[in-house]
Amino acid sequence: MAESHHASRAVPPDRSRRDEWARFWAPRHDAVVTRDDGAVLGASGLKLPSRELRGPERCDHWAQAGTEPSVELESQLHDRPSALSLPGRTRIREPGPPAPPQPAEPRAVRDGGLMERLESSVPYGTAVSAGDTHTLRYELRFPQGAERVWEAVATREGLPGWLAVAEPFVRREGGVITLRWQNTDEHGNATVAPGRVTGWGPVRLAEYTVDVHGRMRFELRDEGSEDTRLRFTNEFTGSAASRLDCLAGWHHHFEFLADALDGRPKDWSTWNLDRWRELRADYAAAGQ
Repeated sequence: MAESHHASRAVPPDRSRRDEWARFWAPRHDAVVTRDDGAVLGASGLKLPSRELRGPERCDHWAQAGTEPSVELESQLHDRPSALSLPGRTRIREPGPPAPPQPAEPRAVRDGGLMERLESSVPYGTAVSAGDTHTLRYELRFPQGAERVWEAVATREGLPGWLAVAEPFVRREGGVITLRWQNTDEHGNATVAPGRVTGWGPVRLAEYTVDVHGRMRFELRDEGSEDTRLRFTNEFTGSAASRLDCLAGWHHHFEFLADALDGRPKDWSTWNLDRWRELRADYAAAGQ
């Protein structure tokens, strides 16, 4: 009988249980120990041949010995194999060096609903889609008063500093409006979007429904202490790719809006697509 360091053993098994041992012990087949006298023992305390047995071979060895691992030891090995300490044993030989750590996700890693993302002066937007109809939403807060934010989103003078030239612009519900974007797409094309003012309430609500970009709704609320909350909704029809385009596009324009409110309107001669590409990739990585 192979030597053992356990007072109690499980009932000697029948060889028909070999497959059961294999399933149980194969994942642990590298957990062997070396005794002070140099003998190599299995995790059960059974003396093994000089070469290391693995998986089913080890099960055959136990079967030939007429015994199997103790339940107590199995529990220790399962819970803390690296901390196993039994009389007469000096060390545990683990299965080789650990795998190198995997690099962390660069961005957009979900963690309790939050995401580590690109540094930005404005919060990220969200998208809800029903077929080819997409609704984008942004909740923004600015340290300027409502009158100042209203001027930026609802006047002919304010809109070009962060979004588009508005000409014509009849400032009442039902009035005509044409928005002419100053930035271009990857092919050098600038959007020209004629439409109507479909919602109007000074210093509170401005809604434009235009070609290409659909319905754009700006809702302002004075938060006190000179802060203003802006809730923006954009509803349009298009492909999943266009949804990502617009998520990144609006985000970029709201960064321009934050600058414009701080007295730095966008100089469109410096426009390029680099930031938009970064934001688009970030929204895509976040599953938007």
